[in-house]
Amino acid sequence: MNFIKEEGDTDSIEFVVRGEQRDVKAYADAIFAEKNYLDRYLQHGEGHPQTEKAREMLRQSVSKFETQTGITWPFTDEG
Repeated sequence: MNFIKEEGDTDSIEFVVRGEQRDVKAYADAIFAEKNYLDRYLQHGEGHPQTEKAREMLRQSVSKFETQTGITWPFTDEG
């Protein structure tokens, strides 16, 4: 299955997330927390209080995702 769609000079990724609503929400929360942590890390660096807070939020979101779905984070669909 090809998830990369090329349109002219712009590459975009299209994907579908299916599952129980609570599982999809846990996935979305974990993705958001990961983005937030990476943004804070790039903005403030490692060890900054905002980065540490974002890392803890990420840890909690990932833990909730793993508990609810039984899937280990990070995961991949590649063989």
